[in-house]
Amino acid sequence: MMLFATAIAGITTSCLNMRACSPVTDLSYLIYLSTDAPMRAKYNSGLFNVYYDALCKQLTYFGCNIEECYPRAIFDNHLKEFLPYGLLMSTMVIPIMLSNKGTELDVVEMSKVGASTATTTTPYTEKMKDRLNGVVNDFIKLELI
Repeated sequence: MMLFATAIAGITTSCLNMRACSPVTDLSYLIYLSTDAPMRAKYNSGLFNVYYDALCKQLTYFGCNIEECYPRAIFDNHLKEFLPYGLLMSTMVIPIMLSNKGTELDVVEMSKVGASTATTTTPYTEKMKDRLNGVVNDFIKLELI
């Protein structure tokens, strides 16, 4: 979800850009980009439970019946189905997040010519390698790859 404002003909309009998807896609993005393997090993199942419990409380607060709109069985199924989104995002974003100053990927060039044809001299740092290996190993343990 993204909130932004734009001015057209001198009139400022606020827009809310949303996508219809499982909340697990956002959860996966958050967890795999902001944590390392040791933290995930220690807290992952707890993070999923805390997230689902908080989501239930919010949906109930707004008058939704959680068993009708997003039961735990569907959430658990979505974990298996949409969690790999975290792997995809990790392989794209971790090299950008953890690059050394002066060796960043040129994302503007990549967006113009396409990521597969853009040239990069970004050296993979040890921190990058550790984070990416941790993500891949997590998905292997989860039997998702």
